[in-house]
Amino acid sequence: MLPVNIDNLSAYLKPPLGYRFDKGFTTTYSLHLDILLTMPMFLDGRLSEENAVIENYAGVVAAIKSFKDKFKVYVQKGEIQTSSLASKKASKLYELLRPMIQEIHKDTTKSSFHPKLWLLRYESENGKSKKYRLIVLSKNLTNSKDLDIAVVFDGTIQEESKHKEINENIFYFCKNILEDDTFSEEELKQVIWDNIDDYSLENFYVLPKDKNKLPFVSKRKINDKTIVFSPFVSNDVLTEKSILVTREEEIKEQVCKNMYTINSSLIEKEELLPQKLEMFEKEKNVSNKVFIHQLHAKIYVYKKNHKNWLTFGSANATHRGLSKNDEILVELKAPRGFYENTKNYIETNKFFVELEVQDKVDDSQDNSQKILDELDDIKRKILNLKIKLEYKDEKLVLKSTMEELEEGIKIEVTPSSRISFQHFKEKLFWKVEESEITGWFRFRLSKEGESREFLFNDEDFEIQEDYVKNVEKEASEKSLDYLKANIFALLNDGNITKSKMRESIKEDISDGMHNYCSKRVDTHEYIYDLMLDKYAMNVSEYNTLLGLFEKVDEYKSLLDVLQKAEV
Repeated sequence: MLPVNIDNLSAYLKPPLGYRFDKGFTTTYSLHLDILLTMPMFLDGRLSEENAVIENYAGVVAAIKSFKDKFKVYVQKGEIQTSSLASKKASKLYELLRPMIQEIHKDTTKSSFHPKLWLLRYESENGKSKKYRLIVLSKNLTNSKDLDIAVVFDGTIQEESKHKEINENIFYFCKNILEDDTFSEEELKQVIWDNIDDYSLENFYVLPKDKNKLPFVSKRKINDKTIVFSPFVSNDVLTEKSILVTREEEIKEQVCKNMYTINSSLIEKEELLPQKLEMFEKEKNVSNKVFIHQLHAKIYVYKKNHKNWLTFGSANATHRGLSKNDEILVELKAPRGFYENTKNYIETNKFFVELEVQDKVDDSQDNSQKILDELDDIKRKILNLKIKLEYKDEKLVLKSTMEELEEGIKIEVTPSSRISFQHFKEKLFWKVEESEITGWFRFRLSKEGESREFLFNDEDFEIQEDYVKNVEKEASEKSLDYLKANIFALLNDGNITKSKMRESIKEDISDGMHNYCSKRVDTHEYIYDLMLDKYAMNVSEYNTLLGLFEKVDEYKSLLDVLQKAEV
């Protein structure tokens, strides 16, 4: 159980050595467009969050153009947002993402589109060999640092696949839930998935289709002694003998005998090693720390046939999660003693504390939830509206009709490329520049201090070709401002300031790490040294750096030497 975030997600997506990304998709309940902007760069494999300077807008645009027809994202309609770190500059790139995104429109009062998985195919450089990757996780495609769980299965084509039934269920999910034809049944049924250490993949459940096949559920209740990690819990889904780890604020009564929660004091003391999340256009001297807040993993540990089993994925321990929502769960056969070790770890480790149910419920919290539920009803009405978007004579026009709302509810809307909101009415106008045209609109609903915010996508609106050209032009110009940052990042794993680089030079010299390093501490010679050491076997990245050097006068003198060194 880790804070699964874009830092380690980038490592999950990186192509195997000698391969490149070919095609695939991901599914999520909620989506931050800022995070999706980085995904094509990670799928490309040459950049990872630890050494990528995301301000390389030209690189972002190029990656999106390269992958927009090869990669799809499926998301619950109305759950697309921008993160709090979004900027006006980044939002202009959102429009390029629209061809990748497919919204699943479900009435969330009854069920939700809630699965989280990645299915990817990689192709060898000569095109003769293919590898597959199946990632099942509990994390949405957002910048949340909550505690989640993920597993990565690598697969290859075999004449006889022992995972035929699993692959049939994966194909069922593709065809019937997503209506996605990226992978054929004939192709998938030949894939065999590698084991993960001592854990073997045994089952792949698609809910609600397989709700009666879940081995840890009987008659709509989770079996005795099952260890459950779930942020949300239905009051009557557990038995008295269940062991539950959940969020404290979600529990209002004793749903089972043994209940635990995450020790919040550890989080407050920063003992969980909070990590920075750096996105577009960071302000200087500002550290954007996103702390790990709470549990989000959904895990079920149990025994059957005297063996240990582990099932996890997207389904919460709720009636909706286990029987109504579109969900994905995988079942792994775990090593001997796994159940007892997990139980002992929960009971004795300081990371968990026993959960005591509060007798009194704060009335203000109930009132806040009522208002949020009311705003959610308005949100559903907006998502069902037919909104028509037009662009003409430098004006972006949004047309719609909506019934009168109850007094006190405020609805505001703005294009995603703009900051200032306008009150929602039958027709709204914005005077925009060519590169600010967008099919994404940000809605904000508010009442008595509570609010809901989401993006609405006009799927019928087609962006003009000039928009893409202007965004590409701006991206290229903006990237020039970060050329040195990119050079330092590619050479020195994210240490993008000269002062940090000089410190690294001194350390490397004292440790005798580089054979070519001059006695005189000089940035030029250090770059020359690192190019020889780090990129001697990677011609593509070597040439990328040479291309950057050509645009920076300070480093042009290095070109002749470095190109000869390559030969």
